[in-house]
Amino acid sequence: MWGAFEPHHDEGLGVVVRGRRERKEIMKGMGLVEAGDPVKGSRNLDANAQVGKQPSDGFTYSDLQRVRENERKHRDTASVNGKLIKDLPSPKAPIKTKSII
Repeated sequence: MWGAFEPHHDEGLGVVVRGRRERKEIMKGMGLVEAGDPVKGSRNLDANAQVGKQPSDGFTYSDLQRVRENERKHRDTASVNGKLIKDLPSPKAPIKTKSII
């Protein structure tokens, strides 16, 4: 089967992964699917582009979720001239104008 799992910073996910089960849960939470060859990984492997396992930077998936939640809360409470940003018209929304002709 596999060797012992070594905790590391996963560049693709942008967080620290501490185990196979945690990696699976993180990928599910992000809506990602493991894509690869059933025989030892990807067929389109560029050995020169591989960096290898990066040391842990301490940024976990729960930290990422906390950052995203704080960004969402900030978006929901940010205001311009006393109006909540979420209540302002979208740039794609048609602007109502009065004809002066």
